[in-house]
Amino acid sequence: VFSDILFQYISMYRDRTCYLWLKLSHVSRHWRNIICSLPSLFSHIRLTPSNPSRNIEIMQNFLHFSGHTALHLHVTKYDIEKRAEFLPLLSNHAHRIVDMEIVSPLKSMAEMYHCMTHIRSMAVSTGWRGGISWASKPLPSSLTRLMLEGNFLQSSPEEFLNAFNGLSQLQELEMHCVGLPDAWRSALPQTTRSITPL
Repeated sequence: VFSDILFQYISMYRDRTCYLWLKLSHVSRHWRNIICSLPSLFSHIRLTPSNPSRNIEIMQNFLHFSGHTALHLHVTKYDIEKRAEFLPLLSNHAHRIVDMEIVSPLKSMAEMYHCMTHIRSMAVSTGWRGGISWASKPLPSSLTRLMLEGNFLQSSPEEFLNAFNGLSQLQELEMHCVGLPDAWRSALPQTTRSITPL
């Protein structure tokens, strides 16, 4: 019963307070054991610029304590070298990712797409210097929702449209982008689409 109450409390505040709830594991050994025995508490991994030196440690612990549960990955913009460090850690767990939100993705991220067999939702923000290099390999075919934001005009039409090949399960495509040419728009998958200018 206590573990259920603790789980409900942490679940309510997990998204708003990021990792503050982890302090509850320092109350006592009993509380720590209970928290560490609830893998779904560790299934939401947020890497933020607020404490980049701890992001790798946090990811290692969350990957361990989340066991085999589905992962929800949120990576905001922070030091590119630090971001490169988390990819090798994540590669062994890519099959567990069910949704991912990432700002300024690295090109090397594309190497993991073929392992992301359960991902359903992906949100990618590339910024003004964006491009589509992060999609140098086919995006995961299991995607049902894809949200893109950025400047894709630095890419060739072939590069841009190749990113959408094999997305047979895609149901929703949302794009916020700089002046997408009409020829590119008409070649996009015929799903529920929302394309708005930045």
